[in-house]
Amino acid sequence: MHHNLCIDWIQAHLKQIGSPGHIVQIDESAVSSAKAAANGRARQFCRRWVLGGIDKATDEAFLVEVDRCDAATLLPVIQQHALPGTTVWSDQWAAYRQLTAVTGLPHAAVNHSLHFVDPGTGVNTNGIENLWKCAKDKNQAHAWHI
Repeated sequence: MHHNLCIDWIQAHLKQIGSPGHIVQIDESAVSSAKAAANGRARQFCRRWVLGGIDKATDEAFLVEVDRCDAATLLPVIQQHALPGTTVWSDQWAAYRQLTAVTGLPHAAVNHSLHFVDPGTGVNTNGIENLWKCAKDKNQAHAWHI
C-alpha cells in the first residue's frame, strides 16, 4: 500500500531536472520489497526495476518505475525527465548506447569493469549509486518493521 502511494505521488509530481551545463547521472536498479518471515529473516516477494537520475549541481532527482530495462523503455523516460542540453552520464549498460541519437542529449559513459571514475574524463555514476544505496537502506529498515 505504501509503495502505491509513493508511485502515485511521484507520478503526480513529475519534474524535469538538469539544464545546459549540468550533468545528470542515470542508472537503473532492481528494488525489492521484503516481508518478515516467522523466523525473523526477510524474504523477497516483489522485485521492480527503477530508473533514476540525479543532477549533481542541484541534487534534484527523479525515480521512475519501469517495466523493462531496454532502450525502448529507458530512453523516452530519460528524455522526459532531463531538460534539453543536459549532459547525461551513465555506465555502459547496452540500453544507453543510442542515448544521444534518440534523445539529442549529450552522453558519456564510464566502464565500470575498469573504473568507478573514468580517469581521463571524470565520468562517473557515484551520485546516483549513492542515491540507490540510501533508498535501499531506508527501504530495508522499513521492511524489517512491517
